[in-house]
Amino acid sequence: MSEEVKPADPPETEEVQWFYLGIRRDAKKKKQYIWYDLAGIPNDGNALVYDEKRALWYDGLTCPGLPGTICKVRRKVGTTSVFLKSAVPVGMWSNRDDVLRWQTENRAREMEHDRTSKTMRACRENLVLKVLEPIRRAYHAASNHKQQTYILAQVIEYIQSYRPPKDVEQED
Repeated sequence: MSEEVKPADPPETEEVQWFYLGIRRDAKKKKQYIWYDLAGIPNDGNALVYDEKRALWYDGLTCPGLPGTICKVRRKVGTTSVFLKSAVPVGMWSNRDDVLRWQTENRAREMEHDRTSKTMRACRENLVLKVLEPIRRAYHAASNHKQQTYILAQVIEYIQSYRPPKDVEQED
């Protein structure tokens, strides 16, 4: 006799209404999408009284709209687990001042992150390659293989003939 294995029942799900506050960076600089739980909050045009306990940080639940967009989101009942591609826009937060502030803050944060990322990338560029670039151009500008070989030989000889000045200490 074999026991019949029943598939697990799918988890109970519910649709909730959240609105999108924008993108933030966590302590590790990872992009997080910030949502706000609207349960019991009327969208009547009054300014939002922000409560940190209602803010929800997700790294994969993206919004198909701008900050201030209200979305229906499917989640598992009794948990914080959400279906990542489930956010469907259903409207906008009615208070225009709130929406404008969230959109402006979000854009400023993204611009700052982009600027910082570009600066960090520039710092990581290999400075040795920048110094060698003129030699590379000269090598490729040489008219034949013999001249290219001569350029390489000069570079190798120059590097190998280096002798540190006597007043500079060397590490062992």
